[in-house]
Formats: sequence, C-alpha cells, structure tokens
Amino acid sequence: MKRAKGLFIVFEGPDKSGKSTQARLLADTLRGRGHEMLHTREPGGTSVAEGVRKVLLDPALSIDPLAELFLYEASRAQHTSEKIRPALEAGKIVISERFTMPPTPTKAPPAASGSRRPRRSTGSRRAA
Repeated sequence: MKRAKGLFIVFEGPDKSGKSTQARLLADTLRGRGHEMLHTREPGGTSVAEGVRKVLLDPALSIDPLAELFLYEASRAQHTSEKIRPALEAGKIVISERFTMPPTPTKAPPAASGSRRPRRSTGSRRAA
C-alpha cells in the first residue's frame, strides 16, 4: 500500500506582517483546486492549545519565562498529536501560522508591538 504524503507549510513573521491573510489566501486557493486542507495556528489549533493561547496573551498575567516556554511546548505537543500529524498522515496539506522557534530567542516587551505577542524564552537551557 502506498503511503499518503502530506505537505506542511508554515508562515512565520512578526505581528501584523500578514501571516494570517497569506495563509488564508493560500488555503482558499488550494481548497478551490480540490486539495484537502488543514489551516491552523500556533499557539492554538485545538481546544487545549487555544486555552493555553488565552493564558499566554492575557496582559493581566505575569508568566515566568520558563513556565511560558513550557506552556508553548504543551500547546505544540497537543496541536501536533491531535491535528497536524493525523492530517499529514492522511495526505492533507497543513498550513500553519507559526510553528518554529527562531534560532536566536527574542524577548521583546509586550508594549513594543502594542500587543502581548507570545514571546520566546531561553528558560529551557536553565532547566536542562
């Protein structure tokens, strides 16, 4: 039996750079051409990951950088096992708004962009 191969496309970029718009346009185009799609985002994409997203984006919360890192990883693990991997195994095209972490972690204060964008942390190095 020939194994179905999916395709994983990720849009990365700073806040307000058009990731969501471009991902939606691509997903709409590919669906219009008959491709099976999953359009998702990180953090988010599942009910558990969306709950984590709300915590991460809540400006009333002060989250320790290491805890923040683990929240991201928990969200990604759930998202990958519940949505992304099954879609790819079924041969679907998966379009994700964000997925990777930059090689050089960035940690800008929320006020820098006017929103509490999920930040990257180096906390895992301390934990290891």
